Amino acid sequence: MMLKNSITYVIAFALLGFLGFTTHNFYTEEYQINLPFSLLKVYVFFAVFSLIICLLLNILSTVKKMENQIGLYYLASIFLKLPIFGATFYNSIFKITLNTNQRLSLVIPMMVFLAVEVFFIAKILSKKSV
Repeated sequence: MMLKNSITYVIAFALLGFLGFTTHNFYTEEYQINLPFSLLKVYVFFAVFSLIICLLLNILSTVKKMENQIGLYYLASIFLKLPIFGATFYNSIFKITLNTNQRLSLVIPMMVFLAVEVFFIAKILSKKSV
């Protein structure tokens, strides 16, 4: 069951990353929005980070001592994600002033992957509460 879930996570985040990036990239090119950062790197960052979180929490949910703290671990991972993202993309996002479209191009991938991440974590948590 854990292997099946892991494969589902990998496929879901890879597919979401590919579709999200191609759609978002098309939009930025169509409307000539100049981004001072690599949109691909932003999508890859959020896809990989969300995938790692889901995989780790899925593994931790099988450990008897850890299963009751999965929600707390997830909250901690959310608070870690933002500073790690900021450190990774520091030069691209903090050293210049971003306009609204550029800021949205950072927030959209974060929100998309967060929604799917929450969906998978909710499934993990509901599986443990049964």
